[in-house]
Amino acid sequence: MGRFLSPPILDEKWIIVTYEVDKKLHISDPIFLDPLKRPTKDINNKIQITETGTTPNFDWTTDETEGNVIYFSLVTDSTNQLFSGTYTTDKMWTFYELSNVTLNFTPTFKPTLNPNGNYRCVHMGVDANNWVRSFG
Repeated sequence: MGRFLSPPILDEKWIIVTYEVDKKLHISDPIFLDPLKRPTKDINNKIQITETGTTPNFDWTTDETEGNVIYFSLVTDSTNQLFSGTYTTDKMWTFYELSNVTLNFTPTFKPTLNPNGNYRCVHMGVDANNWVRSFG
């Protein structure tokens, strides 16, 4: 996962992001940038993580950002190895409980988390125009 920073945007516009991995070109869906009217909100303080051994629950129902239609969640370890990457339309998710997951792009088997491991969790709320409206 990568984050693309751009110079300050002073007006709304549509963009696409292209990148190459292992000599394969990837092209994003169109993204509507409108940071002045609809800035991305930091929701780090609004994400509740309930640790239940190796199946943590993530809940961001207190995020009041308007316009999000889908939520993207990543769980990685300290070496940036991806353990889970999912999309859901709900404002909650339990690690590798796929009943409310719209798209799972990680292994179909549940990866084993180390109860003493160090993991990074990233959550993004995305609007209908692929703009990240909330990030935590």
